[in-house]
Amino acid sequence: MDFISMLLFLLQVSNAARRRVQMTGEVGKSITIICPVEDMSERKFWCREITKACVTMISTSPYIDETYKDRISISERPQERLFQVTIRRLEEEDAGLYACGTGYHNDRDSGKTLQVELNVFNG
Repeated sequence: MDFISMLLFLLQVSNAARRRVQMTGEVGKSITIICPVEDMSERKFWCREITKACVTMISTSPYIDETYKDRISISERPQERLFQVTIRRLEEEDAGLYACGTGYHNDRDSGKTLQVELNVFNG
C-alpha cells in the first residue's frame, strides 16, 4: 500500500474503533506509520504488543526505549489529527505486532487507535 493510500485509509478510520493493518519494510530501510488521533492534547504512543502487555517504544511524554535509540522518531500533525512514527535502519527483530494510540495506559484498548502487524524482510 503506498503512502497516499495508507493516509486516506487512516483518515477514514480516525473516528472508528481500533483497526489492524499490515505493513512491510526492508532490513536497513525506513518505514513510517501514520496514526489517527482523537485528542491531540493527550500523550501519543507507539508500543509493541508482547503477550498481554503493550510495551512503549516511543511516546510524546517524551520517552524512547533503549532498543530504538537513534532509530525511531515521533512527530505530530495536529492540523490532520495524526501523528507519525518513523523507524530507521529496520532490523528483522523489529517484525511484530504494534499499536499506536493516545493516553497514559497502553494496555487499555480504549486508547489504541491502530494496530500494526509489521513484517520486515531481508532484501
